[in-house]
Amino acid sequence: MVKKEKDPSISLNIRKTLSFIHENVGGFIRLKEVAQGVQLHPDYLSRKFKREIEISFHEYVLHYRIFISLVLLIRTTKKIKEIYQEIGFSQPEIFSRNFKRIVGCSPRAFRMRDPSFQREFLKSGFPEIQKVFSKTAQGFHQASLEGENDFPQDWF
Repeated sequence: MVKKEKDPSISLNIRKTLSFIHENVGGFIRLKEVAQGVQLHPDYLSRKFKREIEISFHEYVLHYRIFISLVLLIRTTKKIKEIYQEIGFSQPEIFSRNFKRIVGCSPRAFRMRDPSFQREFLKSGFPEIQKVFSKTAQGFHQASLEGENDFPQDWF
């Protein structure tokens, strides 16, 4: 049996889903509402997202939020409370637990790290996010929050 290679392109429905996630990172993002927006059944969208992006819808949203929090920790002087609220977390414990699970340290500890370490972590620590951006050719500037956090092109 010959294994079929995956198509490197991303379907229009998944591109729309990704755009919604990126544009609404600070809001309440539910699979059901996104599925309605792209006119797909939530179960089908979930399977299609996992097949094309290679990570579940919910894990992608979480990773993307943590990624944006890292950028905000590096590029701004905002308080951690402002950051977790801006990226859609309502409770600091949930943000900190997920941040530590994904990054390996607390948000405060990450902010205190050397800037070269921080940039290197962004380059290597989020292959799911990098893959999506390279596949969709959206670029990091479109995904930045209100233009104030444009990602340096050499970070990835």
